[in-house]
Amino acid sequence: MSSAARVSLRRTPNGKKTDYVARQYLGSVGRIDNGIVTVNAYGVYKNITFPLSVKIYKPIGTLKESDKYKTKIELATEIIA
Repeated sequence: MSSAARVSLRRTPNGKKTDYVARQYLGSVGRIDNGIVTVNAYGVYKNITFPLSVKIYKPIGTLKESDKYKTKIELATEIIA
């Protein structure tokens, strides 16, 4: 259920980093690297796969004040509940 998107830690023009980028295991590259991890649910209809829901996993070290830490399992449970 989890996949990853590789994202650069390049600074944006206003000097900020991309939110929730962290050094973590990225399944898409098969190793630990900088990136964003998502938890996804997909639907299949007549051999066509399409995303139903996507939630960003927010590692503890990247949380903003308004964010609450949730594990990948908790995010997956929210999607299917």
